[in-house]
This record gives sequence, C-alpha cells and structure tokens, in this order.
Amino acid sequence: MEQGPSKQPSGSDALKAALLRQVVRPQPSLLDLQPLIARLQQSWQPPSTGEALAAMLDGLWQLRYTTANALSRLGLDDLPGVERRRTYQFVDAANSRLYNLAEVELAGGLARGTILVRAALRLGAVPRVHVHFERSALIWGGIDEFGTAEEAIGRLDAGEGVGIRFDVRSEGSVDTLYIDTDLRIALGNRGTIFILTRP
Repeated sequence: MEQGPSKQPSGSDALKAALLRQVVRPQPSLLDLQPLIARLQQSWQPPSTGEALAAMLDGLWQLRYTTANALSRLGLDDLPGVERRRTYQFVDAANSRLYNLAEVELAGGLARGTILVRAALRLGAVPRVHVHFERSALIWGGIDEFGTAEEAIGRLDAGEGVGIRFDVRSEGSVDTLYIDTDLRIALGNRGTIFILTRP
C-alpha cells in the first residue's frame, strides 16, 4: 500500500524544538536563544483581550530558563550553600492570583526547602500583566513532601509546613512574548527573560 507524505513539523514547531534543545543544555547561551525567541515572537498573534490572555496563562508552568536568578527578590540565590532546583509558576486566573514555587537544596544537599511566593495578578494592556507580590514562605522539606506542585502550593498557602512566613511589598510586570498550549516566553520589567513549559 502506498503511503502518503510524512507530516512535516510546522515552522513554529521546529522553532520550539530548537529552543527547547538549547534550553536543556548545561549552560544555555542567551545569544543562541535570542534569534529563536524573536522568530517565535514574530509568529505569534496575541489575543485581542486581557481575559483571553489570562485564559492562556492559566494553570501550572515549569521554569526552564531565566536570565536572572529566580529567587533574587528574596536574596536567596546569592546565599552560600543554597541551590535552586525545580521552579514552578501557577496562574490562578479566576482568582487573579499567581504563585511561584521553588525547591532549594541547603548545605550541599543535606536538606531541602520549598519557597512559595504569592502575588496578586492584574491585567494590563495585552500582552502585559501586573504582579503585586504579597507573601513569601520558606518551608523545610522538598515539594514532594507536600504532594504535586499544585497540591504543595495549596497546602503551603493554607499555612501547612514548618518554616518562616513574611509579607512582601513589591510590584512588577510581565509581557508575554509568545504562548501556546505548552510553551511560554515572557519578559519581566527588569529585562529578565523567562522560558516556561507545561510540566
């Protein structure tokens, strides 16, 4: 039986694959990533409303690459003996909330901790959202001790776990450069590039 032509990946699929190959390298270079990010951004048609963008942002994302220390607002990336591991972001569009969840290794891997940062989310002109950071927590134990990433966010935000909780008051904004069902590229107001995928 004669076979039809094999399906070729679309242009954006090929760009995404190339970008993700670069991101998983031990030390990905921004110079290598920038042309791919720019071409994906050019191929993307932003939604017409902030509500439509929020619907695309909604749910759990895993951070794959950033040009800045992910915990810089807390000053933890610069502490000796603290190494960041998995980092997630959960967007709760219905309740205008955003949560950053990060697992860290302490003292060369002798202990683990989990950091949760809660923020209020406000829609701006597409493709911008404004973020108002409200509360942070540094809890003993890794993410898996509290379940899945989403379960850990819910339990830690409800007050479970032993550690330190404190209020924070800072603001920022994030522009979406590209988003589809499984890839998101964003630019923070400090010039930080974020690349995230669905876990």
